[in-house]
Amino acid sequence: MIKLIFSAITQEIAQQLSENEPERQVQWLISPHLIVSGDAQLLRIVMENLLNNAWKLTSTKIQEKIELSCIFL
Repeated sequence: MIKLIFSAITQEIAQQLSENEPERQVQWLISPHLIVSGDAQLLRIVMENLLNNAWKLTSTKIQEKIELSCIFL
């Protein structure tokens, strides 16, 4: 397992989604410097699935927010 900057992966996927539908005004709120350990390919697949679902669920609105952050308990 390797450490990955999860924020960077998420930002790349968010940018691709926004470029595919530039008419949508989605505000991406992605916390910087989120680091995770794991398989890079699997983590990317998980994030692509999560963000694609969020993108689809917000498709009925022109302006929306999608957020990725971390909560410390």
